[in-house]
Amino acid sequence: KEMDDNEGSLTLATRFDLAIKAFEHTAAYDSMIANYFGSMVPAYHSSGIIASLEAGYQWLPGRGVVIEPQAQVIYQGVQQDDFTAANRARVSQSQGDDIQTRLGLHSEWRTAVHVIPTLDLNYYHDPHSTEIEEDGST
Repeated sequence: KEMDDNEGSLTLATRFDLAIKAFEHTAAYDSMIANYFGSMVPAYHSSGIIASLEAGYQWLPGRGVVIEPQAQVIYQGVQQDDFTAANRARVSQSQGDDIQTRLGLHSEWRTAVHVIPTLDLNYYHDPHSTEIEEDGST
């Protein structure tokens, strides 16, 4: 019904809710993989948080055309205990907080045919990625 009411498109609020659900599912999947691989190595403790804030505005410059500039800030904080790997290398975390930014542009061309071509352009910037040291080397 929502798509019928909006010329085949979803509202910004619905897309935001779907994005949150996608992040939740991705985080759960990543956690399952980490737990599986983690069971193969000696136990150590880690914890983290990922938070994201995104904003966008729909601009309708002409009939059937939607342009939506977007901006996003992503914070990732990870903390882990030092541990000794199976190859006896000492592994430690040298930096655990990270902020990424994204500037994007989403555009749609709504046509009479029930096909909506879209174009998404994104630029990600991550000045400080999380680093892990093995025996003092990054």
